[in-house]
Order: sequence, then C-alpha cells, then structure tokens
Amino acid sequence: MWPFGLLFILVNEVAKLYHGTMFYPGAAFGPAEELRRLFYSITSVLFGVLLFLFVSRNTESCSRAVFIISWPLMLITVIITRWVLRSIFKRCRYGYVRVIIVGAGKKGEKTARLLQKSKHLGLEPVAFLDDAPDLQNALIEKIPVSGNIAQLKSVAKRLKVNYVILCLPLSVAMQVMKKHCAGFRHVMIVPSGTMFSTLWVYAYDIGGILGLELCCSLLLKWPLFLKKATDCCLALLIFLTALPVMLLCAIIIKLTSRGPAIYKARRLGLHGKPFAVYKFRTMRVGADKQLEACLENNPAAQKEWQENFKLKKDPRVTWFGAFLRRCSLDELPQLFNVLKGEMSLIGPRPIVESELKQYADKYEMIASIKPGITGLWQVSGRSELDYGERVELDSYYLMNWNIWLDIFILMKTVKEVLFCKGAY
Repeated sequence: MWPFGLLFILVNEVAKLYHGTMFYPGAAFGPAEELRRLFYSITSVLFGVLLFLFVSRNTESCSRAVFIISWPLMLITVIITRWVLRSIFKRCRYGYVRVIIVGAGKKGEKTARLLQKSKHLGLEPVAFLDDAPDLQNALIEKIPVSGNIAQLKSVAKRLKVNYVILCLPLSVAMQVMKKHCAGFRHVMIVPSGTMFSTLWVYAYDIGGILGLELCCSLLLKWPLFLKKATDCCLALLIFLTALPVMLLCAIIIKLTSRGPAIYKARRLGLHGKPFAVYKFRTMRVGADKQLEACLENNPAAQKEWQENFKLKKDPRVTWFGAFLRRCSLDELPQLFNVLKGEMSLIGPRPIVESELKQYADKYEMIASIKPGITGLWQVSGRSELDYGERVELDSYYLMNWNIWLDIFILMKTVKEVLFCKGAY
C-alpha cells in the first residue's frame, strides 16, 4: 500500500498545499485556509485507502480502530510538523518564494511588513519598483527600491524572481499586468485604496464579467448555530476540566488579599448591551483611587493608559494577580458567561464604553456578534499591539470567520497561554 504515500503528495499538490514551492509548505495563503485544505487532503487519502481495501476485498486485514485513530492523529501531526518546519525554515531563511512588490506607497509598505512578519505566507519581498523619482534607491522596510515599473522584467531576471505583487490602484494594476507581467508564474494584485480585504471571497462569471461576492458567514443562520453549539460543548468541557484549578485560584486569592475572589467587570456585549464579565480579581480593593493617583503623578503612564487602556506596570495588581494575568488564568470564570449565552469562546474583545471612540464606525459591525474570551488580536500579539491593529483584527475576524479560523485561534491560544506571550 506504499503508493498511497505518493497519493498523499499528489492530493496536496492538487489542493495547492505546496503553492509556490514544495520546500515551504503552504506559501501564499493563511493558516485557516491551510487547515481547511489539510483536513480535506487527509480525509480524501484515508477514504481512498478505505475504498481500495473495499474493492480488493481486503478490509479484514486492517483494524477499524486503526482507521478511526489514524484520522485525528494525522491531522494533529501533519499540522504541527508543518508549523514546526516552517518556523525552522524562517529562522534559516530557507525555502522562501522571492517576490517583487510593484508600488512603494503605503499599501506596498504595509504588504512588505506583513510578509516579513508572517510565518505562513512564505513570501519574501526582495525589491520594490516604483515610478516616483524621490523613491529611487531608497530603503523601505529594509527593502531597496530597485528601479521603475518598466524595468520589472530585467530586475526580476537579475534577482531570479518569478512572483510579482502589484500594490497599485486596480485600474493601474491591470495596465501594468498587461504590459509587464507576461511570463511570470504568479501575479498577485493587492489593490490600494479602501477596498475591504476578506479571506472568503467567491468569484463569479457573470456573462464574461468578473463578480466578487463577500460573504459574512457569522451573520448566516447555519454557521451561527454551529458556532453556538460548539461554544456550549467546548465551554462545558473546559469548565469541568479546569474546575479544580479555578477552585485553587479562588482560595489563593482569598488568602493573599482582601476582597471577593470573583470580580464583575461591566462590558459592552451583543448589539452594545452592557453585561457583567466574570474574572478572577487581580487587583487590590480600592484600585480605582490608586489608578487616579498613578496617572496624575506619571505623564508616561497617563499616555500609555490613553492609548491602550492598560499599564504594563500597574500598581493596582497583586502579586498573585500578576501571575494570573501572565498565564491568562484570570479569564477562566468567563466560561460562565459563555454558558449563560452572553459571550462566545472566540470573538471580538469585550470593551468598556470609554473605548467606543477607538472603534468609530466599525463598532456597529463588530457588535453584531458576541464578544469572545479569546480572539484573533489576542493570538496576534495581545497587549503588544496598538489599538488600531486590535480594531482591524476584530473587523477581519468578523468578515472572514469560518470554523477553520476558530480552530486556528484555539490552537494559537493554547500556545500563547503556555508561553505567556504578550499578557500583563
């Protein structure tokens, strides 16, 4: 049955799990999409093995238990192995797909920064091209501007690049693609302007005209029901598993500081309705007065509070409270909120009324779903992100949700909690 190993590689190739290069798995698409493709790839190969055994009338030679156990084990091991290898390759600068970014404006600069930061996309920008005279030979995100757009083919040949990203207005990008992009294997268009980016875009052919449909899955009945059912089942399972830890934390809080073990924080929930978020108390009694005194006498702390509504060195936090925050254990009581139907396991961050101005016109859209215990911004840098990035990530989650994105966030949450990254 060894040829089925080759079948696995073939199915992965068809699913574009080796897109760009076989030496850097999963180049050019995000982790949620990778999880989806891996699920279908592994499932189809196992189904092919089962079909082969059925046709050859050899089903008795393989245990059914082996098939049942192999499926989840393959999912876990393949995903973890790919992510570990990608981290190693990133450190060694090996297996990347070299790209040229055409357009050195704000969109091109942001695209280069995100590509350099990402472990999943596997695209390495090596040069910018732009027609602006003042940008020639400049360094943007440590990447040189190597000429104008008309020199695309010659620069690509010199740098041995076969992948081009056009960060230009859509009409200009189409003209550049017609004039200069013939012969390139891959051309990606990242339109500049205000077009909303989304992962789940569906292309339609309307009598020869390209139509793009943007679907917000979380506002559809069936995906919403699936998310609610998943929340209830997982929250109950995690609650029962973590109950001894929660009881121990409550006892230590009562023994080490004066006040209740559980703190109720007023937050805005679904459609902006206020509700009480349950947390383990991490601050001393009378913390509000301490905060006022700290901000009044410390301009740097005042600025940090205005930007993030958090302080890295918060004088109100107890020693055990700092430990709970560092390990994110202070948020375990929020499982009660999930079981009550006030929160979701994964969703936008619950905010206070004073933070509404930071969300501006995006809040109405974000408030259309329940806030979550964890979310995309929490696993993308947590408190190390500025407020604008948090709002963008919450908006991105809403427009790009599907079950694979939630699975990715859950896996990343476990990693972030274990390594205590970005929490204070």
